[in-house]
Amino acid sequence: MAVLVELGYKWPCQTEGMAIKLDEVEPHAGDVLECYFESDKDITPQQAIQAVTATALIKEEYSGSVIHYINIEPRRITLQYSVAPPGGHASPLAWYWIALIFVGVFTGIYILVRATERGWIFAPKPPSGDLSVSAVGCSDELCTSPEALDVTFSVAGKTYRTKGGTVLIEDLQVGPYDIIPGPPPEGYQPADPVTITIAKDQTIAIRLKYYAVGVIPPDVAWLVVDTSPVKGTVLVNGEEIGEAPQEVRVYPLATYIVSFGDVSGYDTPPSQTHSLQREERRAVNGPYERVGWPEWVKWAAIGGGVLGGGLLIVKIVELIRR
Repeated sequence: MAVLVELGYKWPCQTEGMAIKLDEVEPHAGDVLECYFESDKDITPQQAIQAVTATALIKEEYSGSVIHYINIEPRRITLQYSVAPPGGHASPLAWYWIALIFVGVFTGIYILVRATERGWIFAPKPPSGDLSVSAVGCSDELCTSPEALDVTFSVAGKTYRTKGGTVLIEDLQVGPYDIIPGPPPEGYQPADPVTITIAKDQTIAIRLKYYAVGVIPPDVAWLVVDTSPVKGTVLVNGEEIGEAPQEVRVYPLATYIVSFGDVSGYDTPPSQTHSLQREERRAVNGPYERVGWPEWVKWAAIGGGVLGGGLLIVKIVELIRR
């Protein structure tokens, strides 16, 4: 704009009727500027061409500007332009940034969830379940009239006592446990130890039976096995029983390993070891968990990351060119 300065910069530009100095105030998008340049002598054709050329350079500094008109008189040049079109629209780069933000948020959520699942950050609480223990006294072989008993027993090195015949132990980590009954109440025989396996988010319920002195306990027990949220194959000591749910009659006090068949798209539950008391009905659950994220989510995250990276490069290149 040197040619305009040579002609004589008489008074500042105006926007909305208010004077501003371009060398002190940065115009805002949407401002309509009208500038006057006056000379003490007539403007030559060569100077007029230079003025028009210099005015066109405004587009380089403000790429979104619009020149409304240039009026050249013998001793004055009048210029009006807007920094952005009146009621202008967002530039294409604005949409690039919107896309980048969307992709960034989506990818960030995906990475955060996966990192949490793998324990890289916010290590998840170890999987656990609950154990409900009740104790009854039996005066006959079939235990037709059980009496609630308050007894002591130990689990994982800790001693508990039933109150009103039952107690709930919460948040035991998944895995096998031995339940060791304490001394029997007066007039009853000792109860048999029990081995149970805590499953994730499940409540395992067992009953300690104390038979009266002189009563012979029956030699029978049952495993009631189910799976969730899908139905898988049930195996007991390696022998396939069938698809869940299944009720299996077993001998008490013996050790039984319950395992599960594979189901496509799910992680197979770990095997569980059980030892039952006489007449006990043990509920066993095998929780299947879906493997990872659906494929479309993985590909969407990868595609989004590539798109976001490309748009970011475009933005960086444009900033460098400016």
